[in-house]
Amino acid sequence: MQAITIQQEAIPIIKSSLRMKGRVLEFNLGRYKERLTALERRYGMTSEDFAAKFNAGELGDDADWFEWQYLLDAYYSLCSGEEAGTRNGERDKRRERG
Repeated sequence: MQAITIQQEAIPIIKSSLRMKGRVLEFNLGRYKERLTALERRYGMTSEDFAAKFNAGELGDDADWFEWQYLLDAYYSLCSGEEAGTRNGERDKRRERG
């Protein structure tokens, strides 16, 4: 790993930017969690049960299912610090099955 040098004057700006990014991430996580909870209540299943059924092809192609999967992917990506994308390639596997 390569070391970088930061001028002393830049440190408060960097810290402030990092705090702001942290607040934005927390806000987004909260919004995703609220929407996931609403879908869980609406359909009477946990997100984990939904993901298992959706990825097994048991739920069909309703728009709510794709939104739910998107929200789960986004939520888990933010939680793990990864960039947005598929979690363990599950969405890609479902697409391959058609």
